[in-house]
Amino acid sequence: MRRSANPDGMLFDYLKQDAAGNVTLVTNGERIFIIVCEKVLPPPSTALILELIDPRGHICCVDPPPSTMTVTRSGATGLTMTGNASWLPLTGTLGADGRFDLQSTATVAGRTNVRSRFTGSFAQGRFDGRLSVGTQGELFGVPIEWRLQVVDPVVGTAPAMRINGFRRDVAIKAGDAIKPSLSMRACAQAGLPVDWWLVAATADGQLFSFDLATMSWQPGLKATLTTALVDLPYVGLPSFGGLPAGVYTFYFGIDTAPNGMLDLASTTYERTVLTVRP
Repeated sequence: MRRSANPDGMLFDYLKQDAAGNVTLVTNGERIFIIVCEKVLPPPSTALILELIDPRGHICCVDPPPSTMTVTRSGATGLTMTGNASWLPLTGTLGADGRFDLQSTATVAGRTNVRSRFTGSFAQGRFDGRLSVGTQGELFGVPIEWRLQVVDPVVGTAPAMRINGFRRDVAIKAGDAIKPSLSMRACAQAGLPVDWWLVAATADGQLFSFDLATMSWQPGLKATLTTALVDLPYVGLPSFGGLPAGVYTFYFGIDTAPNGMLDLASTTYERTVLTVRP
């Protein structure tokens, strides 16, 4: 499927390929010479070994924790750590209380069905716990263990605000539907209590805040929500229209003083400017 952008929003079209390998558009048959697919890959996390417990000398044959791992979250509690070691990937859960439990079964040191487990607690961007390889005695009766700390990369909290699929600058025609959407990358601040803000400002200084209870825009400046900071992969908000021609500025972000008031000194936000043409 092709996706392209112009001032009026996103355009979609499907691609097809013939026997010679040529790619064309389904709608009008135009030939495609260049295809670009973009994916954002998160930076890896750093693994720090705090202690080795190896009473049987397994370190000669068992991969130690790699210096970097990729930490991936899925859904509300899913957690996976991948990297360059025979006992990886580890998969499991991360609870609301910060406790995690990850496990794997793999071939390690030439032995099949070796079970591994990494358990501990997560706080302030760090997974602290104990990693055991050969938990059921698969490595000559005694596992090899590490006290391990996996540190999330230092990446700041990143809110994203889109109007009709565009970030930062958008132009539409009067009467067109307006579809806002949001996403949030919490990073090391995940779990901290914050005020969430979603505000729109007109060119003459009027302010409107998004009210979560009614899922609508209400006059005035008011926090949308006060709760823990979490990742939002994508949240679509109700469409609306009827805005007269002019310039409107939308702000989406958080402040880390969770008191229901806007504290600019502790605010992280993204701004998207919408121009409605006559």
